[in-house]
Amino acid sequence: MILKILKNNKYFILYLLFVVLILSQLGFNFPVPWEDESAFVFQAISFSQTGSLFTNILSDSKIIMWIQPGYMILQAFFYKLFGFSFELARFISWIFYLSSIVLFYKIIKNFFNEKLIFLSLLIFVLPSGLAIANVARMDGLILLILLSCVYFLFKKNYITTLSFMILGILIHFNIVYFSIVLVSTMALDFSKFRSVRFLFTKNKYDYIFLILSILMFLAYLLFIYFNLVDYKNDMAFQFARKLNRTPFYFDIQNIIILIVMFSVSFYFFIIKHRNFVILSSTGFSLFLLYANGQEMWYIFFLYLSICFFFVLFIAFFKNKYIKYSLSVIFILTILIKLFVGDFVGMNLRYYDTNYLDTKTKNNICNKIIELKEKNNIENMSIYINNGNDLFFYNFAKRNNIYLVHLLPKEISKYRDVDIAVYIHREKDPSWLKSFKKKISYRVAKIVSNKNREVKITLYEKN
Repeated sequence: MILKILKNNKYFILYLLFVVLILSQLGFNFPVPWEDESAFVFQAISFSQTGSLFTNILSDSKIIMWIQPGYMILQAFFYKLFGFSFELARFISWIFYLSSIVLFYKIIKNFFNEKLIFLSLLIFVLPSGLAIANVARMDGLILLILLSCVYFLFKKNYITTLSFMILGILIHFNIVYFSIVLVSTMALDFSKFRSVRFLFTKNKYDYIFLILSILMFLAYLLFIYFNLVDYKNDMAFQFARKLNRTPFYFDIQNIIILIVMFSVSFYFFIIKHRNFVILSSTGFSLFLLYANGQEMWYIFFLYLSICFFFVLFIAFFKNKYIKYSLSVIFILTILIKLFVGDFVGMNLRYYDTNYLDTKTKNNICNKIIELKEKNNIENMSIYINNGNDLFFYNFAKRNNIYLVHLLPKEISKYRDVDIAVYIHREKDPSWLKSFKKKISYRVAKIVSNKNREVKITLYEKN
């Protein structure tokens, strides 16, 4: 059976291996270590060790609740099995991303031939896609859950689709955009059957999955109840930050695209073409996620939206010349984004040197130990900039050193540290170099520039 699967999907398997090869070359250069990664991973480490999301690395008094905990808890499962490493934290996203590619392949292979399938799969090697595949954030997992919803909706399995949506809410609120697809398809099926029987299945495992999903959601509500004050504060900050941005509907281009997408979806709803309603409304919801979210991590969802409409139009139009024209347009779009770059501030132009080479890391570690012993500090605290603290977690744990990661002041108050470490690279984006958090240090500041020199500046009293 395995040999048959390999034989029938040999080109797709080769494509997956090609994606893995690309990911293996990225290391920590693309994307560079990110503040979000530390915020999520440190909570995951804590949960794997103590069963609690509280960690004094992020706060000395509260659980950080600015994002749903599902991704961190799932990460914790891996750390419990294999221990923590920064490499593992990012590799988990590889798993989600590659699984998403498999699911997308299963969704679209029913619509056209193999050549066009691989043409569609090109979006997964865009920089924006590779970025979410190689970062310890939940975007890869949300992508997998969203495509799982699409897959089971095509299978007319509403129970499992709803279960995945509930699980998605435990990961990130972005899954709510998929409710557009779910409601549209349900409305279409109801208009056809004039009954709600289509919502139910005969498979008992679907209902077990739904019950488990609901129980996990109720557990999350209970978690919120017992930490209600912190939840309100952290979520208020999150929504205030997003609401301060220029609304997506102020951009006329966004409005035009959404009107066109909605019109296409509405047309297929009127003619009662179920599969095309799913494809078009999924494309619409993905574009809305991108336009309203206004995060560079969401750029991939824009191209996935375009890809769903590409699949739709290729399947809808019978004229081969129209199909060729659409294919050419799609290929040109992908090529432009590959060569120009589609991920804000970073691209794939440098992966030849390690983000933080072993020699430099060891040099920094030696300087920290030297200062710790020289100043006779039993419980030393250190701050390391731009998400680089994950490189040093295991070192800090071995040497009784406490890491301090700075979150926005509205989430967690700033704390003084003994040593502040700043790691800079020559090829870092200019805006990242200027992204500095001011922190007071009591003993010294260590600065590493361009993976070569490591300098110590001792604290001097005025």
